[in-house]
Amino acid sequence: MGNWWQNCPETLQQIAMKYCIRQLTTFVHYYTETWSDDVDLKGLVMPSNICDAIFGEVLHKKIYPRAASHSMDKISDMVDVFVEMFADPEKTHLRKVHFLYLPISGSTLKDAMVHKLTELTLPAPHRGSIYGKNFIEIINEHGQNLRRLKMLDVRQIFSPHFDSTFTRRSNGNEAVFGRDYILKCPQLCQLSLHCFTSEYSHLMEPLFRNLDKLTHIDLSHSSPVCIENLDCLQKLTGLISLVLYDVEMKMEQAFKMIGGCKKLRHLDVSKPRPDSELSALLVEKINSTNMQELLKNLPDLVSLDISGTHLAGHFKGNVEDDRDGSQKLTDALFTKKMCYTAALSPPEGAGDAPLSECQFPGLEGRMFEFLGLLDCPHNACSRKNIPAIKVTGSANEQQIMTAVQVYSERPKMLHSALNHLFENAQNGEIKDLKTALLAVLDALERNFEHDNVQLAGSASLFFILKELLENEDMPIKLKRRVLSTLLDVISYQATENTTLRNVLLVICQFKIPDDVLFMYNRMVKFLVKVVLKENQQPQLSHFGIILLNALACSVTYQQKLILGKRGAIKKMLSLIRFGVIRSSYDELMEPMWSTLWNATDETEYNCTQFVDNHGLDYFKKSVERFSDKANLMRNMMGLLGNVSEVKNLRHHLMTAPLIEIFRDLLKSPSDGIEVSYNACGVLAHIMSDGPIAWHHLPIPGRNVVLEDMKVAIRQWNIDSQRNINYRSFGPILCLLSCYHTPEVTGLYGRWQT
Repeated sequence: MGNWWQNCPETLQQIAMKYCIRQLTTFVHYYTETWSDDVDLKGLVMPSNICDAIFGEVLHKKIYPRAASHSMDKISDMVDVFVEMFADPEKTHLRKVHFLYLPISGSTLKDAMVHKLTELTLPAPHRGSIYGKNFIEIINEHGQNLRRLKMLDVRQIFSPHFDSTFTRRSNGNEAVFGRDYILKCPQLCQLSLHCFTSEYSHLMEPLFRNLDKLTHIDLSHSSPVCIENLDCLQKLTGLISLVLYDVEMKMEQAFKMIGGCKKLRHLDVSKPRPDSELSALLVEKINSTNMQELLKNLPDLVSLDISGTHLAGHFKGNVEDDRDGSQKLTDALFTKKMCYTAALSPPEGAGDAPLSECQFPGLEGRMFEFLGLLDCPHNACSRKNIPAIKVTGSANEQQIMTAVQVYSERPKMLHSALNHLFENAQNGEIKDLKTALLAVLDALERNFEHDNVQLAGSASLFFILKELLENEDMPIKLKRRVLSTLLDVISYQATENTTLRNVLLVICQFKIPDDVLFMYNRMVKFLVKVVLKENQQPQLSHFGIILLNALACSVTYQQKLILGKRGAIKKMLSLIRFGVIRSSYDELMEPMWSTLWNATDETEYNCTQFVDNHGLDYFKKSVERFSDKANLMRNMMGLLGNVSEVKNLRHHLMTAPLIEIFRDLLKSPSDGIEVSYNACGVLAHIMSDGPIAWHHLPIPGRNVVLEDMKVAIRQWNIDSQRNINYRSFGPILCLLSCYHTPEVTGLYGRWQT
């Protein structure tokens, strides 16, 4: 067993919570799948750790996946009904609420905020959320304990209605709702305000007023006009982290503002993609003249992210191989400077080696704990002597892995990092496969809505797991996480065929059905509804049929019943119908009949589904058109054998055309004795009902058929090798007790035993 730290059992609390989330009726009155009625918590009192977990899981695992098939108004209603369950803070205790992509109303926010939350995330607008100024008032009224507030799009908070109440005083101070501040959250430490536009740039100063405990500010995706008016940040003496991700700004002006935040320890000015080549020239000037000045003003800075920008400069040194294989570095731009100082220890493994020149203009004399260099031009992440302990980039496995982990909530940058990871995984160049697996899983779980992330992540997962499953005994707990995540991916990406193909390829690497028994019902539903939908690509249909066939093998009666209840029998017959109509035999025909054979084994419901959905008609047409296909004939006759074991269905087999087919197949040499043996089995079960059951079928006569059976049985090679898996001896015992027809008990019955 490898050193898998996840290989530990779940706690009793975790097991109980999972069960409650799957079976909401354990603690909820009047629950329906549509959340259309009032619900009640049965008077239970729950602590905050349990409330937070149940609240988040139900919102994002049960309600949010319905967004694909319901309107946003309906989803909003579902959220309202669910959150109302937690409206009484005496019985429930919420502390951390993250709505993320779910639309909410003012009443929903109020029901959550009455708990005096410590963390709150408000959703982005692309999911249909419409806020208003009342959201600010609700937050202020109940935000005494709020420490972390994240607004994924402030344009929904600062609506035109909100702005119309905002007036400028003659002395230049702003007033909102008759006061000179916007947020009243005295304990607020971390504030994220995404997508701040120039329309509301005049709100910047009052936004940060009276928030004296702020230590972390995130203004990602905001307008440069807003960013360049942030001198007010210099008044926040405790500010240690500033994130300006994906903000187009005039660096020289921005650096002057940022340089006034003297206590910054983390600065992020990264972008999802490189600037234009034209801007690179300007940035190089900034590197040599402004970057060093900025760092001089930020003596405590230990984390800097400049990914996707030209701020790493263009190192002018040329790397050349001499005839002896050594490398010569020629500096054409700047004098040699040291890469790190005593402020931080050198990277692990540096030892007493002499300090080398820094290849990053403006960063001379500094050493960082973290430096973001992903997608920086001029091969920044490939330079030697990078002045940082941890680096994001694409030059080696460690850089790529760090990028996947650090940018797990930034889809565009994460997509780039996953592409690099995929290339390494495809080439077999990943050494730490376990860390890579966990990093990819985390990325997928945080970005279900983002197509590119799911595509690159699922492709990487295939190559990572291919090697891991071959060489490692992966813990069951981790296997289940992987498989659950893959089905979550498809619940959001059902129309993305490439991602769907990747997911199916990954699932096929596991042991089916053993590894998926814990989610058998969900897996069958996924295959029937998504993979085998109409007009699906043949390759995807093939994967789906192979997996369904595997799911039908070596499982219990209840699990086979799930196949029928979920529509697998109907789906197989629908696909067979198209093949019969076209009279075309393709690679799907054989596994489809094999799936039906396995699914109907001693399962009366599934056999009934086969008969009721014209299965016998398709059988006759398939025999007529594809009788030369030995494996197909074996599978079909095995299936008919299962149907014949159901007493209530045998009368459907007693028609002249079908009896003639069975008589003909008694003589078939196809696949050894398999086809003949199964045809004889069908007739034996029909015979077990006695002579009276044959009265309505005078031709061919019962005795004639019995004689055909005896002739066929005597011609079978006693040394024939057959692989038979009996689920029970019920059908055999039924034939052995058939005393009125000794041909059945004495001949065929003995062959079965």
